This record gives sequence, C-alpha cells and structure tokens, in this order.
Amino acid sequence: MANLFYGRCSKDEDVQKNSIASQRKLVADKYSIDEEFIDTGLSGASGLDKRIGLAAALETIGKGDKLIVARLDRLARDSYLSSYIQLQVEKKGAKIVSATEESLNGDDATAKLLKSIIQAFSEFERQSIRARVKATLELKKSKGERISRWAEYGYDFTEDGKRVVENAEEQKVLQLVKTLKDEGKGIQAVKNELEKEGIKTKRGNDVWHYQSVRNIYKKVG
Repeated sequence: MANLFYGRCSKDEDVQKNSIASQRKLVADKYSIDEEFIDTGLSGASGLDKRIGLAAALETIGKGDKLIVARLDRLARDSYLSSYIQLQVEKKGAKIVSATEESLNGDDATAKLLKSIIQAFSEFERQSIRARVKATLELKKSKGERISRWAEYGYDFTEDGKRVVENAEEQKVLQLVKTLKDEGKGIQAVKNELEKEGIKTKRGNDVWHYQSVRNIYKKVG
C-alpha cells in the first residue's frame, strides 16, 4: 500500500500559501510520501486532459493506496470533476485523504455528506468570485477605465494609458460589420469583405485573423 501525494497550484498561487512546497509540507507532516504527482499553473476547474499529473496519479494508484492532498480543493473545484475523481479512485479500491480536513476522510454517510457540502461551497465560491470580477470589470468599462493590456478594436487608450476613448475610424468599421451581420453574412464573409475593402486590423495588417473577426462579430450584437 502506497501513499501518493498530489499537489496543484494555479498561476497566481505558486508563491502563496497554496504553493506546491507548502502543500507538500502539510502532507509530509502527517504522512510518508512514496510517490508524488504535480500540476502547476492550472486552475482547479481544468479538465483531466490538461491535468497530466492528476491523470498519472489516477493511472498509478492501486488497491489499498491513498491519494493524499493538502486540501480537497487541490483535486478539483468543480463538483462534477471532483465526484468523477472520487469514483475512479474508489473503483481501484483506493482512498482519497485530505491532510488538513480529517473529518472528511471517513467512509461513513456523515463524511460523504460533508465532502459534498465542501465541494458545493467551493464551487459556489469559485462562481461568486468570477461573477464579482466580471461585475467589477464591467463597471470600470462603463466608466471608460482601462481594463486590459490592449485596447479593443474601436477604441484607443488615452495618452496617460488610464482611460479608453472611441476610435472614430474603427467605430465605422464596427458599424460596417454590424450591417454585414444584419444582412445575414457569416464571419468568413465579413473577413473577406474587410480585406476586399482594404480595411486594416488594429495593428495595421492587411490580412485579418478569423478569430479577430469573430470577436468583433460577436461584440456588435
């Protein structure tokens, strides 16, 4: 029977309390580690196709083994993904253990209920944070404040780089795209029309990327 340590941190967590080093210490203080699997720079909402470390851990784990994490949210912040991981581990006769949430490590009905509640609240917290960030960005945008590294097509930054103002010529292009869209033309047709008319991209290129046209196409309503 082996103890497998799994650690995950997102891009902004590497030097904070959720760093891999701090997670490893929390686990090592209570359990001996036989093998470790790591994913760095990945959100807890990332699927298994991107979580190479976690996928390898699930492939390696066997009967009687323990998959040990510092906290359950290191496995996943998505309730469905968390349930899937739990199912795969249990199918192999193994167990998931949290080094800091001992009340969740049992197999009885209470422990399972607590796990479900924790996972649900983690998902709620993630969605709430996303909603607050989106609302903040929308408020800043409505006030003409800068919210991105690059100005969107149709806008420019002021000389001090703090605010956003309309670009008159690009606004005309946005109106053209809206007109073409209202006429029933698709994204590729709009791309062709922009290039045919000699309209340049935000960076002054003659050829438009499909994704750039798609972004404008969606924005004009």
